[in-house]
Amino acid sequence: MLKNPREPRFTARDLFGALLAALVAVGLIAPSAYAQEAKDLQWYLESMKAEEMWKTARGDGVTVAVIDSGVDRTVPELRGQVAGGKSFLGTGSPYRDPGSHGTTIAALISGTGKESGIHGLAPESKILALKTTDEFGIPGDMAAAINHAIDVGAKIINVSLGASQSGRGAKVQKAIDRANKEGVLIFASSGNAGDDTANYPAALPGVVAVAATDKQVQRLSSSQYGQHVSLSAPGGDLAVRCKKNTDICKNSGTSAASALASASAALIWSKYPDWTANQVLRVLIETAGKPVAGKIPSKYIGYGAVRPRIALADDSIDPGDPDKNPLFSKYYAKQEEKSDSSEEPDDGKSGSDISEEDQQAQGDASEKDSNSFLVPAVAVGAVAVLGAALAAVFLRRRTRVSR
Repeated sequence: MLKNPREPRFTARDLFGALLAALVAVGLIAPSAYAQEAKDLQWYLESMKAEEMWKTARGDGVTVAVIDSGVDRTVPELRGQVAGGKSFLGTGSPYRDPGSHGTTIAALISGTGKESGIHGLAPESKILALKTTDEFGIPGDMAAAINHAIDVGAKIINVSLGASQSGRGAKVQKAIDRANKEGVLIFASSGNAGDDTANYPAALPGVVAVAATDKQVQRLSSSQYGQHVSLSAPGGDLAVRCKKNTDICKNSGTSAASALASASAALIWSKYPDWTANQVLRVLIETAGKPVAGKIPSKYIGYGAVRPRIALADDSIDPGDPDKNPLFSKYYAKQEEKSDSSEEPDDGKSGSDISEEDQQAQGDASEKDSNSFLVPAVAVGAVAVLGAALAAVFLRRRTRVSR
């Protein structure tokens, strides 16, 4: 019971709840629909014929770097699955994830399903937890996270994060270029705005942008689209970790789709460990469930829905040229040409096709900004509105209201 309803008490818990509500309102944190048995929400396992694939490959020998909000390695399905981690926020543990996003992504990739937890598509793959954001959207160093993943031997990098502008820094592009050169695959979510606005880093050259599909293998209405979309994977009504990772909830989005595409690559690579990243990606593309109508690649689902089971079932499949990237060869050939013909010293911007004018507009002149993975401007506006509302509440506490 409130002691004085005219002077509401405002606590730190209220502030936290209000901020989460604001982030939900702008789509940075989606609300959990309801807790439900994980098994009922893991329809993608049956749809993708996971049990059949696991007789051949389970992702063993492959480490997937999850660049996200951290990974809670204490949840049942991820115990023993996290091979290491690092925070790129300056502070905080890579294993702390109260918002649950990174934990969900890791579980969709390599979760063991223990104790009714989430079962990942590649349950014997390992996770490298790289924290570049937290539940409040505070940005970290995306380029450094990508470079660290390469340095410690991750074969796949999953980035189920995105923003309309801030993922376009030249240092991020340079790190992506390095990953491609050194044979590391990068998958990223296309975004959940449901329109054709570009989401970064998914829209950058060298990144495999993944759209989301539903149970009918139709594009999820919230899935962003465009010519940069390369593949699609299940993303509708899936099992996710609830806030604070205490239960299983239901949610949808391209974040999950990117995770399942990464897991699909892990399965193929575990069966064919001598293949290059180019060959794994080419086979993912060639075995994808193609769009039934229109141009291929489709701007909605790219070359189609990933079907790793086809690659795993066919021992005679030809992975093609190990040195030719099936998506970005023209881009990298152009970069090589520029590099060979240029007599100018390296200014740190090589490997990026973004104009200097655009870079400056995005704050690239600042090393901090060019390395940051910022939240969309709409979120900043929402937090500002929230701040004004909180100020009003505090003022109200100090002023007795009579009615």
